[in-house]
Amino acid sequence: MILRAQSRRECWREDARLPYSLAVNEVRRAVDSVYRFLHSINETLARQELGLLEDLILGNTFSGLLSEVVVKSIAREARAVVRNRYVGGHPDLIPASNPKGDSQLRCEQGIEVKTSLGKLEVGRATIQRRGGLWCSGMKQPTRPNRHSSCRFWPPNFP
Repeated sequence: MILRAQSRRECWREDARLPYSLAVNEVRRAVDSVYRFLHSINETLARQELGLLEDLILGNTFSGLLSEVVVKSIAREARAVVRNRYVGGHPDLIPASNPKGDSQLRCEQGIEVKTSLGKLEVGRATIQRRGGLWCSGMKQPTRPNRHSSCRFWPPNFP
């Protein structure tokens, strides 16, 4: 049996000021959705004796998949941002109120989501070096040194 990770309410800063009027509760629901997704896949893989998803596929593939699931989960839970539907567009989430729509190669505002299977300190240094705001979470119980992270773009959000 594989344990399913759950976010713990006491680990969230309810007073955090997030960009684009995102609510902490919206992000928490998105994180829990990602946990349910990973648990469902890993339970299925375990029944077929294939191990865990992060061991089955390459790290960069897992990271890309996780990034996409995080983006779609936040977009589904949040009212203020939508998924950028332009393939390869930047950033991943753009304000829902953007007059140019939800498919843009480059948008001046939004949230870029990056996941990393590396150590937390390496990911944080990379994001801070690029001028972003660090957000860390989503530890996997089977891999305590693996995290997902997100960078808010631009760093001086409204």
